[in-house]
Amino acid sequence: MTDPIQRRSRPPEAFIVAAAGFAVLVLMVWWLDNVHINTTNGLFKSLTVRLWRDDPALATLDRSNYLYFPLMAVLCRLLDLLGVYAGLPWKQLAVVNAAFGAACLGIVFAFVRALTGRRDIALLATLLHGASAFFLILSITNEDILPGYTLVLAAMALAALWFDQPTLRRVAVVGALFTLGWLMEWRLLFPTLPALVLALVLAPLSLRARAANIAVLVLSILLTTEAVALAWDGHNGSGQILQLLWPGKGVDSGWAGFASSKFALLVAGVGQYLLGGRNVVVWTVDSRLPFELAVSSIVQLVLLVSVLRLGWRAPAPSRVRAVLAVFIGTFAAGEVLNLYSQPQDPQMQINVMPWLTVAWALVLAHLLPPDARPLWRGGALALPLAVLAYNMVVLVPERGRDSLWRGVVGELERNTAPERTVFLYHGFEGIVSWQNLMWAWRWSGACDLAPAPAAQPRFKWIGVTHSLVQHPERSAADHASALRREIDCALDKGYRVITRPIWEQKTELDAVLTTLNAAQHVPTLQKTFLDNYTTVPAFTTSVGLYLEVRRR
Repeated sequence: MTDPIQRRSRPPEAFIVAAAGFAVLVLMVWWLDNVHINTTNGLFKSLTVRLWRDDPALATLDRSNYLYFPLMAVLCRLLDLLGVYAGLPWKQLAVVNAAFGAACLGIVFAFVRALTGRRDIALLATLLHGASAFFLILSITNEDILPGYTLVLAAMALAALWFDQPTLRRVAVVGALFTLGWLMEWRLLFPTLPALVLALVLAPLSLRARAANIAVLVLSILLTTEAVALAWDGHNGSGQILQLLWPGKGVDSGWAGFASSKFALLVAGVGQYLLGGRNVVVWTVDSRLPFELAVSSIVQLVLLVSVLRLGWRAPAPSRVRAVLAVFIGTFAAGEVLNLYSQPQDPQMQINVMPWLTVAWALVLAHLLPPDARPLWRGGALALPLAVLAYNMVVLVPERGRDSLWRGVVGELERNTAPERTVFLYHGFEGIVSWQNLMWAWRWSGACDLAPAPAAQPRFKWIGVTHSLVQHPERSAADHASALRREIDCALDKGYRVITRPIWEQKTELDAVLTTLNAAQHVPTLQKTFLDNYTTVPAFTTSVGLYLEVRRR
């Protein structure tokens, strides 16, 4: 491989790649009319972005997303001025993500070009990275991971190029850039930090020089964190350095904890990163899943074995070791951490899976000589094009969902009286986010409501999963009892309780509770509900039947 110091990618080329990527991604945002594929988490986040946009002085910092909301508010205000989806931050966030996704493509191109010295390999690697399902989806939706991921990816690329011969200045730059990334999304700190340290440990330097580099890395992380903390000191929700290093997001919630069921979710998450792009919580959810996981697993296994063999035999082992330490190290540490949280979730996988792009580039550089015949180059192009074509086909049925769900909220308003209605959801349905956005934001619960009719809050609802997220230690019986208490509160106060048909068949409840390590609660929840309540058809919307809950 060509020395990256002797043969660097020209910046204009990377900018051209990024600009082309941005044009394609923005066009996809417009074409899909659905910036909530897999989740409406971004819709919830847009409510906070709106607060920051309208009055930053009154908005509150989130210590787990410390820089994210202030930055997104500034970018959304800029889009307002440009007339791009003005006044719709939930849509603007997808455009912002398209910009960051395009920046990632530029970073990948520049990195691979510098690493291999070859434009063709860089383009093939960039195409595979952009075609990968989770990256593609997160670049055209409004989930919150892309901005932080982009900076972390840039830090990883620099570390991979520099840490075979690290200098104190290079280490400090990587540490500062990495920190700005994880300060947008706290959990990005953990998979990559061990990998960066590992790359410095493996550097061909004296023990004293390695220790000094590691100390500078840690110091640059601490100083950058402290500088950010000082910059926001005194603002609502501001934190000190230790509070930013450990805000503890989700560690005591229902999302956290190791469970045997998460191994299947991990396989699904790793496989879906390349093909399909679905947030799989139940393996029977789609007949295409076995095919997607089989093909994806084979491709990934072949690339992983091949790149590890190349690393072992490499003529410049220190450079290859640095690359593999950063990217394979992040993958290994990240998947262990994912097992503790939500291993099937796209935003949990995207930052630990760039090794796939790097492995593809290194294997191609080994197998595809610069003077390769067009037939061989065409063969190398087949994989990323096939991945892109498949993932685009998967996206087609997702078109138009944003318009659909906004229309459903209107249908709910026409079929119910919001001042007299409490909705019973499992809690992860997309309609919950839309009703929060279009009616009023409110946490789940009915026992604190005033008797019906009550104009405020406009959106009243009970979430089956809510008490478990807040109290993961609860038994199935306690969970069911808490749910029954909320339903009874709503009925006792004169509200009409409206639900969806999730009680007779358990597949949907299984899916959502599996992610909370509580699938075993489903039979108890079902029995409690069916023993105490009955349902009758209430009305039908564009997305199906709604039922009214009554006591037996």
